[in-house]
Amino acid sequence: MRREFDESFSRARVAPERAGEAFLGVRVGGASFALRVADLLGVHADRTIVPIPSATPGYLGVAGVRGVLTSVFDLGAFLGFAAAPSPRWIAVAGRGGRIGLAFESLESHIRATPGRAGAGGVDAPAYRHIQGAVQVGTDVYPVIDLPPLLEEIEKLVVQRETLKES
Repeated sequence: MRREFDESFSRARVAPERAGEAFLGVRVGGASFALRVADLLGVHADRTIVPIPSATPGYLGVAGVRGVLTSVFDLGAFLGFAAAPSPRWIAVAGRGGRIGLAFESLESHIRATPGRAGAGGVDAPAYRHIQGAVQVGTDVYPVIDLPPLLEEIEKLVVQRETLKES
């Protein structure tokens, strides 16, 4: 028994398996949504967003995040909501952390398996960036599909830059 006890310390520790994916529950346009943690480089609160005039839809300005100037966009604008008056949170994503998505509040950390449900009854005018939903108790969080949304933002920025150079 003593040898078994001693040997238990020499074996590699096995972390318990966790079911599902990690999500952040966020509030955008007054509604709850989920962001896949795997799609994010970080989440930051209370960053100063310096407004820069732009014709790019949803563009709020730039913020310094970990020594990198990050272009910040209103996440709600890409979901069809009116611009948030002063979003508190920025989810950093995209190549090199150069894109920040601003939203109103961080509600929770969720570990769940996404379902194939649609937008979960959320009254958002646009659903093109929603892919499935996660449910926690009676709460349903439509999952925002970030890779295509980031692609759309990158295309908008490239189009604006091309128009400026013309």
